[in-house]
Amino acid sequence: MAAVAQPTSQLMACDIVPGHSADDPLYLPLIRRFVSNCIGAVSYTAVIAKWPPWLPCRIGGLQGFLSHAVASTGEVAEQITAWVDEAVQGTRPLQDLHRADEKAKGRFLPGLRTEWPQSCLVDGKEITWTERVQLVRSLELTQRQAQQLEERLHKAEAEVAL
Repeated sequence: MAAVAQPTSQLMACDIVPGHSADDPLYLPLIRRFVSNCIGAVSYTAVIAKWPPWLPCRIGGLQGFLSHAVASTGEVAEQITAWVDEAVQGTRPLQDLHRADEKAKGRFLPGLRTEWPQSCLVDGKEITWTERVQLVRSLELTQRQAQQLEERLHKAEAEVAL
């Protein structure tokens, strides 16, 4: 695990651990060490691909930002479904979200931004934070799924015609 400062990619904290170690207990000590090494920095952004649900509660007091892909399970899945339903019904407008990579420079993707207040108890103290959520409709995925559906329909029609 490593934490680097951007845009220079200067290594700020690093842990070398056996491959059979669980990631969950490693996040918090590394993030705390990273924040303590950022002397004079007002905030930070942590990008974590897969993270335990308790992590935002534990780092809530560190005044930073987490960026992660959200698992579509439980309460999160229900909330995402509600947001999508609102967008389809027109009660939650879609926005053009800019795509930052060079390949798609200048392209916009339809999506929505919203905020979701969160809280939890840590050592008897309530920690609150706001999650900013972006849901983006992938045009490439939509086109690929439509093409696959057409192929399956043609195949089914051919089989029925036999």
